[in-house]
Amino acid sequence: MKPLQHNRHRKGFTLIEIILAVGIFSVVGVGLTQGVHISQTTHQSVSTESNSNRKIRDGIGLLRKELKSCRETSIVVSQERNGNDQLVFQVPVESIFGIGWGAYDRYLGSTSNEQNRVNWKICYVVQNNAQGIPCLLRQILDGGGALQREVQIVSNVLVNGHADAPGFTVSATGDVWEVTLKTLTGDGQSARTETFQVQTRN
Repeated sequence: MKPLQHNRHRKGFTLIEIILAVGIFSVVGVGLTQGVHISQTTHQSVSTESNSNRKIRDGIGLLRKELKSCRETSIVVSQERNGNDQLVFQVPVESIFGIGWGAYDRYLGSTSNEQNRVNWKICYVVQNNAQGIPCLLRQILDGGGALQREVQIVSNVLVNGHADAPGFTVSATGDVWEVTLKTLTGDGQSARTETFQVQTRN
């Protein structure tokens, strides 16, 4: 009779092996989760900064276009309490009497007469929005100076208290006007500066 032999081919895993496997998978899982989170955060930061840059470019493009077409004698620059300049001017508008001077905005109405307002003015000014963030606003003022429409152009404009303030300045050398816009970057610490020059219409 042959003696019994132990089967050396085990089936299953020991408790220690299972614990080690779970530990390894946990470490790998945490690493992957952190990697995905960092990737998403980086993507959001890049996307936010890209949108901010686009808004600044669009805002500066609109201001440059309007300032280039405006009547220089209508330009009034004054300084606000937050240290930034306020810019007010008029552009050519169509009227029943021909071309006049005033404010144009296609959102003022559906007809040409509603969109072109003689003797009205366009104003660029830095004010806090509802969240308390300093923003460059484009305002439409009627003949009496009352606000008729307001659009936020750029947010996070520098104001008094920041080392690089003011954030919105307008100055002239002859008939050439220089506009500088400074805003906070995504980190909320450093400043981004955009400057352009334009020759106005006489």
